[in-house]
Amino acid sequence: MPFPASGAGDPWGRQKDDPITVARRQRESIHGRIENQAERLARLRQSTRTLSMRMDRTTDKLKDLTSTLADVEAEVASARAVLADTRRQHDELVDQVDLLDWSLDQLSAQAEELAADLRERRHALGERLAAAYRTGQTPMWEQVIGATSFVDVVVTQEGLMDFAQHDREVAESIERDQQALDIRRRDIRQLRWETDQLRVSVARSAEELAVGRDRLLAAEKRLAERRATTQELRADQQSQFRDLARTREQVAEAIADQKRTAARLTSRIQALVEKERHAGRLPSAFNGTFRWPLQGRISQEYGCTGFALEPAYGDCAHFHRGIDIVKVYGAPVVAAADGVILWVGYDPDEKRSLASWSVTIGHSTKLFTTYGHLIPRTPDGLREGTRVRAGQVIGWMGNTGKSTGAHLHWGVWLDGEPVNPRYFL
Repeated sequence: MPFPASGAGDPWGRQKDDPITVARRQRESIHGRIENQAERLARLRQSTRTLSMRMDRTTDKLKDLTSTLADVEAEVASARAVLADTRRQHDELVDQVDLLDWSLDQLSAQAEELAADLRERRHALGERLAAAYRTGQTPMWEQVIGATSFVDVVVTQEGLMDFAQHDREVAESIERDQQALDIRRRDIRQLRWETDQLRVSVARSAEELAVGRDRLLAAEKRLAERRATTQELRADQQSQFRDLARTREQVAEAIADQKRTAARLTSRIQALVEKERHAGRLPSAFNGTFRWPLQGRISQEYGCTGFALEPAYGDCAHFHRGIDIVKVYGAPVVAAADGVILWVGYDPDEKRSLASWSVTIGHSTKLFTTYGHLIPRTPDGLREGTRVRAGQVIGWMGNTGKSTGAHLHWGVWLDGEPVNPRYFL
């Protein structure tokens, strides 16, 4: 019975290399790929943690009603970008795990092919050894009598010797390949386990990713609600302003009046600051930070605005010189920092029906804060020259003066010019 050459058509490369060496090389190749995916998994976990921290910051921003819409929108956009990158990393890892499964399936198929080849070679060798045994049981004199010539007998004996040598080689190749198969199966089991562990970790990251996605969706919903609320507040202010100024002439007069009021305020405050400076109650510099005088929703930020009531300033056709904060009517308003009361009461240059009840606090000879549209009521002991502490109640949110709805107008002035209060928070 013919035997296949030990290297002919052999996918295990026995002509080129020892099968055990080939098995080891293939195992190391796949193991290296698994380790590479483990490193990518570590990066994915870090990205997931980053996403979680980013969502914590976004949630905090949404809870903080005094944070600007732009800040919240930036946080949400950043979280959205982190989520997209984390999802991409996860999807790539899923693809790589699938590819590892395919590679292991290929190795398993090769192992089964070798196992089938080994079974065939063992069967062939068994038949060959049985035939050789039967030939070996025939006495020499019977072989001589039965042969056509003595030369045939000699050739037969030499052939048996050649077959014996070949049988030994086949047996050795079977033993070697069986050892390689055992190693391969053991390696495949180990690699399967490592791949399964990787798959479990990737699945766990998918669950964390889903949590991050749900948190982001909730944050986007809350952002939309907050944006809508802010727009409603602004629309209400605009509506009340239109009720106050029905014609273009009235609007122009209202803007001019606002500008005159701002100029009078600046002049009056400078005089009050100078008075307190001579009295020695105001420090020359302010080295602290401010706190919010009222925790509420921001209806209008400092700076350029589309609100027609505001006068021009700098390059802006309409400029808001402070921050408008809305809360429940009568909510307590507190001092933003330590200072001295420079003014408390109605604007003396306005008719009482149009005047705003306000408080002005000096924090240094160059820095002061104003709190407008308050309820016309003074906390006990609060008067011009009174020292106040940060967080001390100085009034209550109202709707006095040329106000478009109950709110607090908080302004900060430095060297006689309005500045963004957020710079000091």
